Amino acid sequence: MKKYKTMKIKLAVIFSLIGILTAVVFVALLLGGSRLAPGGIIKGLLHPGAGNMATTILWKIRMSRIFLGLLVGMGLAVSGCILDIGHQTEMMNLMKRLNSEQGLTAITVLHDLNLAGEYCNKLLLLDASNIVCSGIPAEVLTYQNIEKTYQTVVVVKQNSISQKPHIILVSAECMHPAEIKN
Repeated sequence: MKKYKTMKIKLAVIFSLIGILTAVVFVALLLGGSRLAPGGIIKGLLHPGAGNMATTILWKIRMSRIFLGLLVGMGLAVSGCILDIGHQTEMMNLMKRLNSEQGLTAITVLHDLNLAGEYCNKLLLLDASNIVCSGIPAEVLTYQNIEKTYQTVVVVKQNSISQKPHIILVSAECMHPAEIKN
């Protein structure tokens, strides 16, 4: 019963968001330097090839602005999900499970070195499309390789639970002044 209620709530949220998005798009169609009547907007949406000034403004200016806004919004939403550690671990656990249970090979591009070291069996470290090194995480994620590739000081420790490499950044204020690079 709880699962049904949760699904019902998710569907309500999804339909509410779709309704809000539709309303925002319609309001965005109304806004602009040239006034367009709601009836003219509906007519322009239904007959995009009419060739009059209102249709041109609607399709070439306002719809372009709306589509660009939607793309930017989707990009920000996706990047927010990617940065969320809950989503990261969920996705990586799924890939790891599919690999072990079904023998599927997963190839992924990660910029989070700790995530790569924790979940990947083999790594390929690149610097401007050039291969720096490849191998198991303990061979690739050394402080020498990371400092050479990223020009930043790090400490590489071993995760006490998984025994995988764990990278710790070192801020400039923690280093001796003679070691700080401009």
